[in-house]
Amino acid sequence: MRTAGLSFALSAIVSTGSVGVAQPFDPSAQIDAYARSFIGTGIAPSVSIAVTRDGQVVYVKSFGDRSIAPRLPAGPDTAYDGASLTKQFTAAAVALLATQGKIDLHAPLARYLPQIPHAREITVAQLYGMTSGYQDTREESDNANIPIARRITRAAARPLLFQPGTRFNYSNTNYELLGLLVQRISGVPYATFMQTHIVEPLQLRSWTLLGAGTPPRDRATSYFFPSPIRGYPDPNAEKPNLLGASGDMWIDVRDMAAWDEALLAHRVVSSAIWSIMTTAGTLRDGSRTGYGGGEYITEFRGHRLIWHGGNHVGSTSENWILPDERMSITVLCNGGLTAVPQLIRAIAAVYIPQTDAANPKAADVPHPPSGMQAQALAWLQRALDGHETAADFGADFAAMGRKYGPPQHFTPLALEDRGTLQIAVFSLELKGKPYTYYYDAAKKAGLALLPVWHP
Repeated sequence: MRTAGLSFALSAIVSTGSVGVAQPFDPSAQIDAYARSFIGTGIAPSVSIAVTRDGQVVYVKSFGDRSIAPRLPAGPDTAYDGASLTKQFTAAAVALLATQGKIDLHAPLARYLPQIPHAREITVAQLYGMTSGYQDTREESDNANIPIARRITRAAARPLLFQPGTRFNYSNTNYELLGLLVQRISGVPYATFMQTHIVEPLQLRSWTLLGAGTPPRDRATSYFFPSPIRGYPDPNAEKPNLLGASGDMWIDVRDMAAWDEALLAHRVVSSAIWSIMTTAGTLRDGSRTGYGGGEYITEFRGHRLIWHGGNHVGSTSENWILPDERMSITVLCNGGLTAVPQLIRAIAAVYIPQTDAANPKAADVPHPPSGMQAQALAWLQRALDGHETAADFGADFAAMGRKYGPPQHFTPLALEDRGTLQIAVFSLELKGKPYTYYYDAAKKAGLALLPVWHP
């Protein structure tokens, strides 16, 4: 039975302004305020948030609407398109088979899937850690008429980007192939294996693989990010089996919280599996990649952080686990390209305040380098002047330029890794009104101008 109670006691205190009087700090009130302001900007129809600590769900709430028309409110049982959060489930499945002796992570892929191009050159571990050199399946995924296994094989047949094991490169192809590997070794479809070994034992009632079962009844409709000129476009169509084992999962925040606690408590997912998932890959030169299995491995304010995000056209999600604090945070949202990374970072900061007294404003996120900043600004100026209309979303930028004129107060905010995308984020003003500008660093093109949200 799942509970929605908010049970939390925190010893931190804040001054009330009266000498000698203090009150317990209530993190839920601060998170409520962040979430309401997040939705209030109009950047997404809804957001759902869960926080766990010491084995308990200490916060779970939803804000906004899971559907705009008809208008349906979101709730903690609303399932969202989790996109690449799927990868950590796939990573657990592969690690489970490895601990059972059914997969050798250091064996060539050809031992198990000899028909896959380049399989003799690449190990299972290199798929797992995103160091294979395989190009991404994203360009293949638009063609839903081709079976997923064939699309994966077509993507794998392209020339490798680099010699396996020499670089890290995030590619969905790696985890699509791992999904095929799970099927090959287990003898059952990927979705069936996941249901039997992970989903049912943990009672993850909302977990569904798009196209492999009945969609969740209370699922959120996914919406492309809003245009400041046109508002929200039509809902993003649900396309089954486009990214399978790398990004096709639907899930709600309650189940993500249960999953996080299972990982931390080594329940169903053993400590050996968790160790495999959270050990960063090693390149041939001995350097670490910062990516384990379906998880990035880094720090937040000096605390160990295991995290992953998920981004589809109409959804943004992020999941953090802070194992030394026995804490996790999940944010799920049915708007594309939203400020979810900023929101989850702000929530974490509620529980883990900045303690660097020598540099209290030390940045928690990297900023785009100066050369990229110059490129992003130059593209934006061309687009606002109507000279990038052939680009994706170029017409929206041109319409903004005609209405508001040139940008002012152009300021870098962050350089974010969002799956296969590296996005530079900037703040600016158009005719005195603030906007957030998202720039695709790989394509060297702007993605969107959206309303500003900041904590």
